[in-house]
Amino acid sequence: MNNNFFHKESVFALICVLLPMMRIIKFVPSLSVAIYYGAFAMLGIVVLMNRNNKINWLVILFFYICFLSILGNDIPGFFHPWERFIGLILIIFCIGPLFQNQWLCNVRILSLNYISWMFMGIGVISFILYIIYRPVTITERGNLFGGITVHSMTMGPVAALAVLYGIQYGLFKKEILSKKKKYVLWIAVIICFFSCLLAGSRAALLSFVGAFTVWIWLYFRNLSKFIRYAAAIVIVIAATSPFWWKYTETIQMKVAYSESRGSMISSRAGRWESRIEEFKYSPFIGYGYGAVRLPKASVVESKYTGTVEPGNGWLFLLSSTGIFSFFIFVLIYCKTIWELNRIGDQTSLLLISSLVFLGIHMMAEGYVISSGSFFFFYLWLCLGTASCYIKFKQSQESE
Repeated sequence: MNNNFFHKESVFALICVLLPMMRIIKFVPSLSVAIYYGAFAMLGIVVLMNRNNKINWLVILFFYICFLSILGNDIPGFFHPWERFIGLILIIFCIGPLFQNQWLCNVRILSLNYISWMFMGIGVISFILYIIYRPVTITERGNLFGGITVHSMTMGPVAALAVLYGIQYGLFKKEILSKKKKYVLWIAVIICFFSCLLAGSRAALLSFVGAFTVWIWLYFRNLSKFIRYAAAIVIVIAATSPFWWKYTETIQMKVAYSESRGSMISSRAGRWESRIEEFKYSPFIGYGYGAVRLPKASVVESKYTGTVEPGNGWLFLLSSTGIFSFFIFVLIYCKTIWELNRIGDQTSLLLISSLVFLGIHMMAEGYVISSGSFFFFYLWLCLGTASCYIKFKQSQESE
């Protein structure tokens, strides 16, 4: 019976992970919206059937304020606010911090491990294909390296997160790994790093540097060791630059283009300014859940695609749903990191580094309430895993 119980956990976790993963792999038939959200609705029923659920009322309040931002605004239909809102509820219902119990804690840790290994597989396979048959790894949009993912802006953070996970796994599990497995793991980590560079995502690279720096500090928790190891890493990176510098061509091109426009953030500065103006227009209930004020040139495209590119997740949440939902999300995010830091074990460090990565990455990408985005799923999975893990650790301390 116990083995069957863990088998159910594994199956549930695998389904949760495969649903969004199928949407970012270019060679896999994409699930329709109805099947995607329908599957999460069914998974949500399984979660709801658990009698030991503890409810996070902050998430309920977050839902309520998002709901008010739809009711209080006249949102153009092509933004699909109700569909997006229902999608947000369904996915957070399954993997987010709304519910906590021991079973969900196990499922979500399994999900995070599965998805991390899949990230590493994507990074390695993408780089190998780039060497063997480059055209298949180049995206149609932008003619950039996307590997086996649908876009370079997906490939970059996926590979960076794989590096972040691989480093921690290699260090924390070094006592139980055979020498052969250690070699394979570290080679895979290096290859994923090359895939991240090839993708040319400056946001992903900067997010990785920030998350890795925070992780080093928390791993040692000693200033002299931190400085010593950080300096050693910088020296190694500089010494090995002849081997990896050629893979930074896309990043160099983007930097040169931004400098020619007068700013390193020229591609997103205009969007950031627009989000601030939208917030000023309606600071309490926002401009409308999932909505932005579009230039005339972008209206036709948005009506056709239904996509929104806000340019900053933090500002998008603030501008579209108002200051109260923004404050609640920041409270959930910061409180989660604070509690994880207090625990300070391997799982909590992995979750902190992932959340720091996403927190920095959201400065450039606006997926925080975009339920169709893969990184929306990953963000809320990290928050959901962390909330359950914190509750589990607190219950252990109280016993």
